[in-house]
Amino acid sequence: MPTNDIAVLNKTYGSPGRIVFREGPAGQPLVSLADSRGTCDIALYGAHVLAYGPAGQSPVLWLSQSTGTIMAGQAIRGGIPVCWPWFGAHPSDPKQPGHGFARLRRWRLRSTSYDSRQTSVRLQLTHDATTQTIWPHAFKLEMSITLGDALAVELTTTNKGDTPFSFSQALHTYLRVQDIGAIRVLGLENTAYHDVSPAARDGRQHGAITITEETDRIYQKTTGDVTLIDPGNNRRIVVGKRGSQSTVVWNPWIEKARRLADMAHDDYQHFICIETANAESDTVVLEPGAEHTITTTIQSTTT
Repeated sequence: MPTNDIAVLNKTYGSPGRIVFREGPAGQPLVSLADSRGTCDIALYGAHVLAYGPAGQSPVLWLSQSTGTIMAGQAIRGGIPVCWPWFGAHPSDPKQPGHGFARLRRWRLRSTSYDSRQTSVRLQLTHDATTQTIWPHAFKLEMSITLGDALAVELTTTNKGDTPFSFSQALHTYLRVQDIGAIRVLGLENTAYHDVSPAARDGRQHGAITITEETDRIYQKTTGDVTLIDPGNNRRIVVGKRGSQSTVVWNPWIEKARRLADMAHDDYQHFICIETANAESDTVVLEPGAEHTITTTIQSTTT
């Protein structure tokens, strides 16, 4: 449904107190989900989860203050961006947008629903003349965001063409922390990683991950949960996943944060990205008519 008419969206898809539409980033609609377990905000621009707050807790996702001035064609910094159909820089054309075009497009609203266990919204993006000038394949993306005891974000890619295509992707989750120097990340011990930071020190993780410098690592052959211990907020956040064998851990640290126009100089102190991904050796090859689903779940508990 391409309309920007908030009143029409609320009448057709809303439910007072559970599913409410209002204006969001880039002048596009935003949908707020709410129930007794928490709240979640999603922009139709980019199918971008902007906020998630379990009941009785502070916000779980970090979001840049620049979001309020974002324009169409610009990426939103924070929340859960959708990186698709490539992760990182385009493999051959540096003029193409980093992390693909899905996060820069308006998605169609397909449905909303709720019951006693959950509240959810489903969004869709399909190929058109513009996308095919950038990436010459026929596709359908379906995004399902479900608010329940945890937040579940599920992205399904379907090959609608006559030939196979390959793609990489990530659900690029920014988790809010009180103090980046105090956190620990568990669940990737003894896992090999490719270091994408300027240090370029590939290696194998020994013990918990701590952040003391720019960190940009693609952990390989990972399928299990990753746990963030955040003592400053007195909480433990478990990031679960399906359909993924790579996990990205990122923090820009001091110098890179200063170079990023959509980030305050000290913002690096207050988030860590733990990303469910299909990247590098985990790139997906999809046959005609086939589909692939990647899912991330976020469950936060206080300690």
